[in-house]
Amino acid sequence: GESKTFTKEFIIKKTKKILFDAVLVLVITVLTFIVAGEYDILEKIVEMSHKYEHFELDEIITASVVLLICLLVFSARRLLELAKALAEVKILRGIIPICSFCKNIRDDEGFWQQVEAYVQHHSEAAFSHSICPECIKKECPDYEKESST
Repeated sequence: GESKTFTKEFIIKKTKKILFDAVLVLVITVLTFIVAGEYDILEKIVEMSHKYEHFELDEIITASVVLLICLLVFSARRLLELAKALAEVKILRGIIPICSFCKNIRDDEGFWQQVEAYVQHHSEAAFSHSICPECIKKECPDYEKESST
């Protein structure tokens, strides 16, 4: 399957956007509540829906409330998914001392270990080994002759 890579900055940016959207929805809801209470909007809507039944205002209002609830739930789920992804992100940073010849890496305690072991210990990455075409020519020249016959 296709794996998704999230950087910490990407997740923070998306989280801020979701939080902004949630706060915006909350502010609009509170302002609507205040205005509706001040001008008895619900009573006027009920009167208008009785007067103009052919507009189906009661169904539109019900659908709007359900849509708003769905949007809030969806936003909350996205926020939780991003928070979970942020908790799982491990990023290797800084200068990593690596041997110019054997490519082993020196850890914080001064011990040298293979790149694969170091990366697996410091991240969620896993390795699958293979041999590139250049190395197969150089290290196993007979293999290339056998496979071409």
